[in-house]
Amino acid sequence: MHTQDQIDQYFAPLRQSSHARCANEEEFELVLKAYHFAKDAHKNQKRISGDPIILHNIDVARIVVEEIGLGYKSIITALLHHTLTDTEYSREDISGMFGEKIAELVEGLGKMERVFAAQDKTQEETFKQMLLTVNNDVRVLLIKLADRLHNLRNLQELPVEKRARNLGESMYVFAPLAHQMGLYTIKSEIENIWMKHAMPSEYNEIEEKVKAEMGRQGTEITQTFLDPIREILEHEGLEFTLSTRIKTPYSIWSKMKKRNVPFEEIYDLFALRIVFVPLVTDIEQEHKMCYDIEQLLNQRWEPYTERRRDWLKTPKETGYEALHSTYLTPSGNWLEVQIRSQRMEEIAEQGVAAHWKYKGISPEISGIEKWLARARESLEKKDAASLEFFDNFQPGNLISVIYVFTPKGEMRMLPKGATALDFAYYIHSQLGNRALAAKINEKLMLLSTTLRGGDQVEIITTEKNQVKIEWLKNITTSKARVMILDTLRKNGLDPIQKGKNILNERLSGFGITPNARLMNKLLASYNISSREELYGRIGAGIEDLSTLQEVLIKGTPSRKFITWIPSPDWKRRKDFNSFHFAPCCHPTPDDKLTGFIDRITSDLYIHSVTCSRIQALKRLHKNDNAMVNVVWKKQYTSSSLVRLTLRGSDRLGIIYDITRTISLILCVNIHSFYLVTHDNIFDASLEVYVQNHNDLNNLVEQLKMIKGMDTVKKA
Repeated sequence: MHTQDQIDQYFAPLRQSSHARCANEEEFELVLKAYHFAKDAHKNQKRISGDPIILHNIDVARIVVEEIGLGYKSIITALLHHTLTDTEYSREDISGMFGEKIAELVEGLGKMERVFAAQDKTQEETFKQMLLTVNNDVRVLLIKLADRLHNLRNLQELPVEKRARNLGESMYVFAPLAHQMGLYTIKSEIENIWMKHAMPSEYNEIEEKVKAEMGRQGTEITQTFLDPIREILEHEGLEFTLSTRIKTPYSIWSKMKKRNVPFEEIYDLFALRIVFVPLVTDIEQEHKMCYDIEQLLNQRWEPYTERRRDWLKTPKETGYEALHSTYLTPSGNWLEVQIRSQRMEEIAEQGVAAHWKYKGISPEISGIEKWLARARESLEKKDAASLEFFDNFQPGNLISVIYVFTPKGEMRMLPKGATALDFAYYIHSQLGNRALAAKINEKLMLLSTTLRGGDQVEIITTEKNQVKIEWLKNITTSKARVMILDTLRKNGLDPIQKGKNILNERLSGFGITPNARLMNKLLASYNISSREELYGRIGAGIEDLSTLQEVLIKGTPSRKFITWIPSPDWKRRKDFNSFHFAPCCHPTPDDKLTGFIDRITSDLYIHSVTCSRIQALKRLHKNDNAMVNVVWKKQYTSSSLVRLTLRGSDRLGIIYDITRTISLILCVNIHSFYLVTHDNIFDASLEVYVQNHNDLNNLVEQLKMIKGMDTVKKA
């Protein structure tokens, strides 16, 4: 229960920021009047969380003034934005108390609220109608953006169904809208909230890796760049701020998808930002200072000119201006340095709102206002050619999920590429089993039709089971595949068993008996993840095995897979030679690691932290700073299969020494290992994945050094 005093205390920060933003006391008094009016109008109304609605209105108003930088009319509108939809007050009441312009803004937000409340429209239609409700005042969009951002920050308060709809709308509409308005910080926050809920495992994995890299690279960046840059600029007598910027998980994930690379190949995780205060407010003078600062940096570090970005001569449509230069760090990563003035910083953070603040030196019509005018013109024409304008207003092809709607307007999230039949099985197995056709956006379509984001989907059914083996060709989700196969088995049709029989019969024709190694080869060649899927596709006639003979004849293709290698903390100590796993504890990728530098050889020996020798080693090295942190690092490798033959004297432990040398010391993946003994001699056949000839030669030399080893040859 919130008392009036508690609500007033909650309002205090907004009171302070509003006072600073208002041009005079008259404007500020109007803000206070709006607060007291809204508090009274909503006094008995609560949100789903149980909090009074007025707290939400206060939070939205704070985003409007503190994060977007709008003025008193927008603050008042944010405080009043639910009055026309949730109270008995009319537009005339608002106009009489706060003026016609504020009444127009509040009414515009009320219309927009009804657009988003409608359950019978696709996201594309919602977006277009939203723009048509703006009434030529972009502040309506900005305040609605603030409202949506606050809801996203408190997403846990919403029911699961409403969360999905909010996430879908936010990613499809509000993130691109924030980008178009130049509100990059808000855009980034929306994207990351979406990813955190839609792809939690990927989000958490990237976040943990970024934290690890911050610890690894942070000291280097501070010592190599941050402190020297500060000294250079202070020597020039400049007034400035210097800060670091870290890529967000969504930004990193997007880059990984776009370039098809792992996290370890993203080399620009960090950036430095220089924001200076110019001596005079003059655009040409600001640009000259940016170039002068860049020259000072270029005298100290070698720039990478191909990555240089000059947004001074040609600002983005949103008005973004800055000079980006890139330099190579000692560890081989790229570090971007962004140079901008205080004015450019505010435009970068607050977008279109900052243009109005600097209207004396800005174009009369800002980029977003031109964009909004073009958007409304395109919508009002209602012809296909003009609507091509919206092709650029999309989240992009990086999103791996789509949001579609049931006939009741409930949102469902499916993998990108899902069909109408996938949708039917996503809802319920019986709906899928009895599916006959689909209505997509009120049009009759085949069940095999691929769905698009924002589609409204209705499944037309019959009383009888319609499942056919051919349906396996029309689905992409594992859930639908499992349900179809299960139903076929119950009906006496088992495509998995049928496919297995067909494959075994074909293999027997070549005189081959199926085994684990052969099946892995077939799965890799046909790009299929499991035996059941392979059998099912053969049984359903999707895979006709016409290329089976070629697959059997050719060698196993190269593979991309993950290996785990130890990664010492090079920032703490760089004066050691090679590193080795300690023979006392034999750490595995499941163990946490630490290491000690040998006093004599200067080699680093890596132990598990649970090793019984750790305490003794700590005592031994307590005065010589020999302890080094070590972590396992995931490495993606593309390797080829090589076969080796080994011969030597049989003895106790020979298998252990061979496998330890390959897996633990050299971090090479073993594909197969076969060994027989006779008359105290062993013969072994070994298949391993190696990246290149150097790795192969190193492996051969290391194996030859094993006690009792006679010959090691490539087969």
